[in-house]
Amino acid sequence: RVALHRVPQRAIEDYLIEQRGIPLEQAAIIAQAAAGCPGWTISASREPELLERRRRWAADLLQLLSVGALDRIRYADNLADRWSRDSAAVRAPLAEWVRVWQDAAYAQLGVDGTRSLLAPDDSARMAHGLSASTVEGGLRATLDTLDALEANANPRLALETLLLKLPSIGAAERPSEPAVAR
Repeated sequence: RVALHRVPQRAIEDYLIEQRGIPLEQAAIIAQAAAGCPGWTISASREPELLERRRRWAADLLQLLSVGALDRIRYADNLADRWSRDSAAVRAPLAEWVRVWQDAAYAQLGVDGTRSLLAPDDSARMAHGLSASTVEGGLRATLDTLDALEANANPRLALETLLLKLPSIGAAERPSEPAVAR
């Protein structure tokens, strides 16, 4: 048995700077997002749109917390429509949402462990605007939905249920753009 461990963030940054010629600031962002996975690091250094997609998915979650049920159902339906063509395109945003929920929990606990690509100000606003039990509930609902989809649940029903279970953030905390499925 071979045990594989995550590569330290600093080693990934060094690789990106020295071997790929990536500027320091961008290397730090990629290394943080890679969470110790060198294969993803290489892909992201070659395809900058990978980072941009993850940023959009993280922002989508924050936006979804501020919109009503109809907008949430529309978003879920757009994801569900993609499921039969490309289930990975549905799992990927949910995986980023797991990272966003984890970051909110880390922030509430005062632990440094940012992995999502949600803007730091938005991440702090989310962490301080929601209770610990609400953050835990959001994380649990997202993980349960991923498990249900893997177990062959109806994607439309699973995704609509998830989005309707998500908490709402207060009006003062709402981002300016409504959520749209991407």
